[in-house]
Amino acid sequence: MNRKQTVPLVLALLTVILFVLTGISIAERKLGLALITFIVSVLLIGCGMILKRRRSA
Repeated sequence: MNRKQTVPLVLALLTVILFVLTGISIAERKLGLALITFIVSVLLIGCGMILKRRRSA
């Protein structure tokens, strides 16, 4: 696995972990933490899309 494959994999794994943490935060009724983890996960998804677009262009 080279660097081109590693960065998207790490972004995807972090996003999944953050979505899991969002669910746990909601279950524990910590809505502030749930909101923060959700926003960061959406930002990571956006970064992944930007990287994909730059590599394909």
